[in-house]
Amino acid sequence: MKRWLAPVLAVVVLVAAAFAILSYTRDETVQSDLVLMEIDGEVKVIGGDGKPEAVIAGLALDPKDRVTTGLSSRAVLAMGPTSRIRLGPQSTVRVVGHDEQAVTLELEGGALQATVRPGPTALRIGSNGREVLATDAAFEMGVGDDGTLVVEVTEGAAATSGISGVAEVRSGERVTIAGDGTGVVSPVSSDLLLAVTWPEARRTKEPTTRVTGMTVPSATVNVRGGGKVVQVRADRTGRFEAEVPLLEGDNPLSVEATDVLGNVASVEGVTVLLKTKGAAFNSYVGGTVPP
Repeated sequence: MKRWLAPVLAVVVLVAAAFAILSYTRDETVQSDLVLMEIDGEVKVIGGDGKPEAVIAGLALDPKDRVTTGLSSRAVLAMGPTSRIRLGPQSTVRVVGHDEQAVTLELEGGALQATVRPGPTALRIGSNGREVLATDAAFEMGVGDDGTLVVEVTEGAAATSGISGVAEVRSGERVTIAGDGTGVVSPVSSDLLLAVTWPEARRTKEPTTRVTGMTVPSATVNVRGGGKVVQVRADRTGRFEAEVPLLEGDNPLSVEATDVLGNVASVEGVTVLLKTKGAAFNSYVGGTVPP
């Protein structure tokens, strides 16, 4: 070997080694870019192999990991130094993957809040083929039991895919996406819509009464009356209807609606008197036919 060739080869080897180390380090940085930062209450992490992992603050999340929060529990995921994903109670998110371009998550249930600040990595969150992509935005996202997806943007804008007729959601907008991918855009409101039509009859002999109303699509509606709670779900237009059982005597009625993002609205209603006993009932028992 010529003498001048040895130093050249040495330099080439060193450069290759440095490049390999740099690439490995960069890959390691990318792979650990999503971290379980905060834990509040019951939080579980299931690895891609189906086995539970030790849940500790600072845990790096890998592709196929699944994070689940219990009742009244929360978790915060960190994506780099400034971007955060906050999981609400009874929510599940799966890590699809992360690379130099984006961290990709699948919201399988519940709701989350995300704050994405400018940086090398974007945040992509999907649910059943419908996706939101953000590079500089703050938004909330929730999926209902019926598959309805809701996205509210409070800062910046988020691009969308898989949503018919909606390519972007801007600050102050809310988009509600049905299971077939059809999206309806409306303004973000500080108050959850809840308009109730109470029964006209305030005194009845019937064992049930009907309560109807309007709220946001796919909201869960609890109607209280007769010592029971009847739970129904608003349809795609936001309409709901509940048949409420009554007890003998006074039955105060009330309605509470909760949307897929966890927003709650409630209203107290009328009191319906169920009267099947009394003078007419007693006279009937005594042998006299009531009027």
